[in-house]
Amino acid sequence: MTNRQNVFSKKNRKVLLLAAVVILGGAAGWAWLQGHKSDSQLSALRYPGQPVSASELDRWYASVPAAENAAMKIQQAMAGLVAPQAVMAWPITNEVVTPEMEQLLAQLVRDNAEPLKLLRQAAALKQSRFPINLGSGLTVQLPHLSPMMQAAQVLQRVALHHSLQGNAGEALECYFDSLGSSRALSQEPILISELVRIACVALAQRTLERLLNHHQFSEEQFAQMLQALRQTEAEGRESLRRALIGERCFGFDIFRRPRRGLAQAQGFATSTSAIESSATEALFLLRRLSGIHGRDLRLYRETMDGYIQAAQLPFPEALIETKRHSARMPSFGRTMDRIVYTISGLILPAMTKAVTKEARIAAELRLAQAAILVERQRAGRSAAPVASLTKLAEDSLSIWPKDPFDGKPVRYQRLEAGYRVYSVGEDETDDGGNPKTDLCFSVRR
Repeated sequence: MTNRQNVFSKKNRKVLLLAAVVILGGAAGWAWLQGHKSDSQLSALRYPGQPVSASELDRWYASVPAAENAAMKIQQAMAGLVAPQAVMAWPITNEVVTPEMEQLLAQLVRDNAEPLKLLRQAAALKQSRFPINLGSGLTVQLPHLSPMMQAAQVLQRVALHHSLQGNAGEALECYFDSLGSSRALSQEPILISELVRIACVALAQRTLERLLNHHQFSEEQFAQMLQALRQTEAEGRESLRRALIGERCFGFDIFRRPRRGLAQAQGFATSTSAIESSATEALFLLRRLSGIHGRDLRLYRETMDGYIQAAQLPFPEALIETKRHSARMPSFGRTMDRIVYTISGLILPAMTKAVTKEARIAAELRLAQAAILVERQRAGRSAAPVASLTKLAEDSLSIWPKDPFDGKPVRYQRLEAGYRVYSVGEDETDDGGNPKTDLCFSVRR
């Protein structure tokens, strides 16, 4: 090789080396910038008056003095509750109640005089906080949720007992106790707690449907029912908003510590081998430096913010807005989407159903309101149900509830014996009051 060629070769190597330095430096700078953007997004998370982490969420879930805390009363009641399996497993929807079951129901009432008294006291209280530590994030223990469902089931059976005894007034009070007790979960900012509250309210609605089928009530009692139903729906809307804010906090904490957070979210142990742990940490570091983590966080934040804003709108606008935000999300079915939106893809699909579930219980509450307006017109006259809504009194027609799913008046259908009010449900298709596809509330007398 000539000297000229050696010089040229050295120059080439220098140029290549310089180019490599420039490329690597640019890549490093770009990676640093992407990682900085992701870190900046997390550090800049702020919502006036709202928490952005599990620890802040725990403080946001306000403490309540013991004497004013419905949760404490409920816990005391459940600690002393006697609920035999034979009674609790019996299908409450059965129209025929055998003499043996009537005796068991009566025994249930006698054995639980003190717990039932405590549940009534709890129902009268407006504030609640269960002794849980939301600061532990996704690993928070919620031992009170199962007892809450059991309390709702017991009250449902106690109401049935009083109804069978002809004591409609006391049965109605049990219904109010059930709605009031479920309120204890309305301030708990977790989605699973909101879903349990919805389930408790749904059980109470089956009680009210049975009572309206078998008893007549006074104008004052009808007014109390309407007030309780409207209040329960309003509490539910605020409860959903709080629950979504809480879930947003948990999600942000996953983005802050993705390896640990994802393991907790999926129910896996975080203690893995050193090699697995290092590999996982390297993977999430690569996501952060490549900008993927920031894209994932941006989608999560924008979508959750949209859901929270939608939850504050009236129905059906809340549903429309929720669907609009859901439509903007990737399908999460493609491999690339699962790689880029690893965290969002795990969390967001469950959130999309929350507003729909709230709409469903709102529909059940409004169906009950509609039935009460019909019954109020019949009261004291032993009159048959109106043939159509046009025959309803003007003061009742003016407050006839709207279907949360399509915004039209709740449907009314005269039956051979009684009537049915119904909602089109989440498919937004009117199937003529088909109980299999529409949400129905029937009074058959």
